[in-house]
Amino acid sequence: MKRNLFFRLCLMMIAWLSLNSCRQEDLYEQGTKPQKDQYKVYMMNRKQITSDFALFDKVARIQSVFTERKNLNARSVQDSVLDGGIVKIDKVLVVENEGGQKTYTFPLKRTFPTSTIENLVLKRNTDSTFSGVLVQYDLSARDKDLFNKWHSVDLKSKTKIYDINNLSIATSAKIITTSFGCFTMSYEDGMCGEGLHPYGDTSCTFTPTNQPTKQAQPPRILFIKAIPSCGGDGSVASNPNPATGSVPNGGGEELTMMFDEYDLTYHNGDITDPDFQFWYKVNQFVQAQPQNVQSLNAENHYVFYFIHNYFKLNGGLIDANKMFVANRLQQLATWLYDTSMGTHLDYNQKLNIGIWSVKYLLENPNITWEDFKNQFLMSPCERLKTTTDNTKFASSITVLDGKTSANSEFGYTLSTPLPGSSQVGTQDQFLESPAGSNRLNFTYSNNTFAFMHTHYDRIYPMFSPQDVIEFNKWLVWAKAWNEIATNTPKINLKNLTYSVVTSNGNYTMTFDGTDVVALPNYTQQELDNLEEKYIRAINPSLTIGASGAIYNMDKLEKEFMKFMKENLNIQGLKFFKIEDSGNTEIYLENGNRKTKSCP
Repeated sequence: MKRNLFFRLCLMMIAWLSLNSCRQEDLYEQGTKPQKDQYKVYMMNRKQITSDFALFDKVARIQSVFTERKNLNARSVQDSVLDGGIVKIDKVLVVENEGGQKTYTFPLKRTFPTSTIENLVLKRNTDSTFSGVLVQYDLSARDKDLFNKWHSVDLKSKTKIYDINNLSIATSAKIITTSFGCFTMSYEDGMCGEGLHPYGDTSCTFTPTNQPTKQAQPPRILFIKAIPSCGGDGSVASNPNPATGSVPNGGGEELTMMFDEYDLTYHNGDITDPDFQFWYKVNQFVQAQPQNVQSLNAENHYVFYFIHNYFKLNGGLIDANKMFVANRLQQLATWLYDTSMGTHLDYNQKLNIGIWSVKYLLENPNITWEDFKNQFLMSPCERLKTTTDNTKFASSITVLDGKTSANSEFGYTLSTPLPGSSQVGTQDQFLESPAGSNRLNFTYSNNTFAFMHTHYDRIYPMFSPQDVIEFNKWLVWAKAWNEIATNTPKINLKNLTYSVVTSNGNYTMTFDGTDVVALPNYTQQELDNLEEKYIRAINPSLTIGASGAIYNMDKLEKEFMKFMKENLNIQGLKFFKIEDSGNTEIYLENGNRKTKSCP
C-alpha cells in the first residue's frame, strides 16, 4: 500500500516554471534569497541517463560504495547510511536553472523496509565535475501532506543531509538543529500557514498565468548549500573545525525536490499537447464529482494519479469507464467520511487505507464493493455485527436457546442464496443429532457463512477442542476452494462464524488472519489427550451446588483462551460473546482476560 509522495507534480514539466515566494526561510540558518527565480523542471528516463556517460559513471561509482545487506535478520534496522542502498535510474528529476546548470535527483531505495524517502542529489558543475548530497526526509504523513499543500512545515529535525566527497559518503549527518550545521537548506515558504484554516482544507490555491484554474501549486524547489570551511568529519558539534571542511567542486547550490517513485508528470505544459488535454479532461471529470469525491481527491496526490492512470490504460474517458470510476470513488468516499464506519481506525489510518483502496478498486474491477468492504475495510466487530444483525441469525439463536436442556445437540447453518436458483435472502437449515448420537454432523458449502450449535447442560458451556478443530477445517477448506480459479463464488474467510449456544451464554469464533494453517491431523489418542488437557484447564471454573453445576464464566473464558493458545493456536482467531445488548470481544493480554465492547 505503499510510500507517500510529498509534493504535487501535476505541473512538473511546465517549461521554465516561475516560482514566486511569499517569503524565504532557511531551515538551519536565517538568510535571504532572490524573490524570483526561474527553473526548468523535467524528467529523464533510464535510456537518457545511461547515454550521459559522465553522469552515469558518477552514479555507478557512488552505487559501488553502498554495501550489501549484512544483517538479514534485522529487516528494519539500518546499520549505516551505506547499508543496502540502491540508486534508481528509471525516473530521474532534473532541475535546470537560468544559467543552464543542472541538478539531478535520483530516488534511493533500500533492500529493507523503511518509510524514509531518500534522494541522491548530483549537480553538474561548471568544470564538468559533479558534486552532491544524500538527502533523507523523515516526515509523518500529515507533515508530507501539509508541505505538499503549501503550508509552512518545520523541517529542522526531519531532514538529514550527507555530503558526497571523493566518491565516498559520510556516515554521519552534517545537519544539526542549530545555526552551526555544515549545510543550509532553504525553500519557498508556504502560501498558507497551518493555522489559517483546518488541516485538510484545500482552499490554498495557486493559478499560474495562462493555465486553467484550480491547478495544484508548483512544486517547491529546495536549495541546499554547503557552508565553506565547515567540519568535514560528519560529527555533530557546536564548533565545527574549519580546518577539516570540504566544499563541493564548483560551488553553488543543489536544486532539488522531495522525489519518490511515482511519476506524477502528466504533461509538459503545452496546452496543445495531447497529454495536457488528456490530463485536463481527467481533471474536469474529478471536479464534476460530488463534494466528498473531490475531498478524497484532495487528500493525497496518489488519488488523482490512480484515476489518471486507470483512464490512460483502459481506453480513455469513455462512458463505461467514467461510470465505473465514479461509482468506485463515491462508494469509497462515503466510507471514508462516514464517522460511523471504520471506527476501529483513527483518521490517519482510515485515510491511508482509503488512498490504497482507490488503487485496488480500480485495478480489480471484478471484486464487488461489498466483498471489498467486508474483506479490507471492516473490523472484526463490524463484520460480526453484520451477521448477528441478520434476522435469520437472531431467530436461530432464539430457537437454540430453548434447546439447551435437551440431551443432544441441535444447530443451524446459514447460507447465501444459491446462484441461479429462485432463493431469496438468507437460507437456514435446522440440524439435529443423528439417531444414537448426541453430536451434530456439520457440513458446509461455498455459500455457507454461519454455523451455530448447542451445548446441552451436561457438557461444558464453551467450545470444545473438536469445535475448534472443525472451524479450522472449515477455514482450510474455504481457502482451498478459493485457490481453484474456476470455483465461484469465492468465500470471504473473514465472514465465516462458528457459534455455540449454552445456558451460560453464547459465543462465536471468527477469523481475521492473513493466512490459514491447518491444524495437525490428530490421531484418536492425540484427540483424547487434548480432551484431557481441556478438562483440566476448564474444571477450576466449575463448582457443584445444590442445583447442579455452577460456572465462573469469566474464569472459564480465560482458561479456555489459555488452553487454545497453548494447544490449538490458530493465528487470527477471534473470540466473542454474543448478547442481546451487543457483541463483546474477549482476548488475552499478558495472560489476563480482557474485553472490548463492539460498537
